[in-house]
Amino acid sequence: MGEKLLFARPVAEAVMQDASAPQAVWRDYLWNSGRVVRLWFVDPETIDDAEIEIQCLQDEDTARGQ
Repeated sequence: MGEKLLFARPVAEAVMQDASAPQAVWRDYLWNSGRVVRLWFVDPETIDDAEIEIQCLQDEDTARGQ
């Protein structure tokens, strides 16, 4: 019962410009345990790294590690 609940905040994401609109490629989440997990939205084998833009999504709390 005394276990701490886990929660995550998005800290970075990669976006690829599609013909019609930007498409999220992946998003990194920082868990309150300190672990970072990447969630992929497209097959990583089909991505050209030169076509993606990486954006930091950190807010003040995330930057401090909270």
